[in-house]
Amino acid sequence: LPIILLPLGMVGLFQVMSRWVRGKQPEFFTDFFGAIRKYWWKSYVIGLIDFVVGGITFANLALLNTMGFDNLLVLLIATLNIFIAAILLMANMYIWSLLVVAEFGLRHIFLLSLKLVFANLGETVITLILALLPLVFAVLLSLPAILWFIGLISLSVLIINKGTWRVIRRYLPEAELVIFEDRKQ
Repeated sequence: LPIILLPLGMVGLFQVMSRWVRGKQPEFFTDFFGAIRKYWWKSYVIGLIDFVVGGITFANLALLNTMGFDNLLVLLIATLNIFIAAILLMANMYIWSLLVVAEFGLRHIFLLSLKLVFANLGETVITLILALLPLVFAVLLSLPAILWFIGLISLSVLIINKGTWRVIRRYLPEAELVIFEDRKQ
């Protein structure tokens, strides 16, 4: 059940944190559930794509691991898999952020996200590393699951929103950003 609800939670959490990062006072329940109502199908499409791509990447790396990394070709293919997964993970940060601040179709959001990753690779890598740090510490410290869901994932989403909003604001004119609170009226 949590995996099925994860895309809905992500879009709601990204909406709340996005408002906070943009200097607005989020109304938690209104913004959280409003974003779910507005973007439920887009969040499921994104979640399904994430699940499929993640599954394929995991399966590729598991298969390559059985072949042994002592072969140069296997090592090269594994490195390529990890590189593609990292690019898609960085694009994913922009996808979720753009979903709640721009009235674009999914195809446009996906393409724009990839462009933003490559146009700001250094800044995006730093944002990704900073966003993963709370989750890495949680695993290393064996923190209880309740902290994962309430604090650490929220902190990671906050970090992602801070990093991606700086880039989005720089590259997209305000006219293209139909902010969620403007659509509520």
